[in-house]
Amino acid sequence: MSGSIRLVHYEDKYKENLLAFFLPKEQEEFTGMPADTLEPALQDVNRHPTVI
Repeated sequence: MSGSIRLVHYEDKYKENLLAFFLPKEQEEFTGMPADTLEPALQDVNRHPTVI
């Protein structure tokens, strides 16, 4: 079975799942958590929030 991965522009329909996203503390150093980065990204015209 072959899956596919898509990159899509952020839409409000993704917000609930993004804010519920959890990583163990030891992996948080490798990424920005959506709860911390989503609002600043939405307010910055030079950023383009993307969902995988």
